[in-house]
Amino acid sequence: MAGLPKQNIYMMSFKKAACGLRMAAIFVCLLVLNVFAGVGTTGAEFLKVNVGGRASAFGGAYTAVSGDVVSAQYNPAGIAKMEKRELVFMHNEWLVDTRYEFLSFGMPVRNGAVALSIRYFDMGSFTGRDTLGQRTNDFKANDQAVSLSYAASFNDILSLGFSVMYVEQTIDSRSSNGIAADLGVNAEVIPGFLSLGASAMNLGPKMSAFENEKMDLPKSYNIGFAMTPSESSVLLTGDLSVPQNEDPYIALGMEYDVLGLIAVRGGANIGSGREGELSWCMGMGLNIWNYSLDYSFEPIGELDNTHRVSMSVKF
Repeated sequence: MAGLPKQNIYMMSFKKAACGLRMAAIFVCLLVLNVFAGVGTTGAEFLKVNVGGRASAFGGAYTAVSGDVVSAQYNPAGIAKMEKRELVFMHNEWLVDTRYEFLSFGMPVRNGAVALSIRYFDMGSFTGRDTLGQRTNDFKANDQAVSLSYAASFNDILSLGFSVMYVEQTIDSRSSNGIAADLGVNAEVIPGFLSLGASAMNLGPKMSAFENEKMDLPKSYNIGFAMTPSESSVLLTGDLSVPQNEDPYIALGMEYDVLGLIAVRGGANIGSGREGELSWCMGMGLNIWNYSLDYSFEPIGELDNTHRVSMSVKF
């Protein structure tokens, strides 16, 4: 744009921003309309579990956070501005001796990024009983999902993304499966200071049934912000989530970064979507060169305490 008057340059930047925000507003309106599209019994509840040590310590308030491969699990548009290839693995000691594993790889491509992710929820072994209560063979139960994500940046402000996912739940020799999609938008409305995001997660037809009744996917509609005060090491995030068959709830997160080496984090969920109570979580991260180690702790009422550890490398 060499040689153009400053007034014209400013006008072009303003038009680009207005166009990006208009597209984002249309997307959010579509999300709101879909929230009221109907409810039913949901399956694949394991898709609601937060993944990533960092994102989990934020209480899942990650819809507007971008730049890492985990962000695709909250808003597929978040990976659009990945600058390096990234591999991340998470282990989660979940409730009642169950375990949740997550593996994801993402890489930048022209004008965007792609990511491949795997979730695996192991519920362990169970004792089989016949109709008379007599012990039979033991059996196992597990859930898994594989997703492919793509996101693109259309200008310095607007990014759009989507994911397609195969979901399967298995109990002994029986299984239920389905196909899902995620949609997302991210807008960096004030560069370096404020980003807004919106996502529609787990969209798709009913899953095939274990018995006769088919189950809806656990759809969720989310809007959020991520804010970094000027020249600050603090990141503040917030989400409003509307899950299917549950009341809306608010998630809030905060991170304080010390010299780019150590990060201290905390988060909270407020609202009846979380049984009407205030739940909290906390965690920390260690960054050395291109390697990161993240931990989060979350007590879940009287059920148990959960621990997530994730490791990532960028290259």
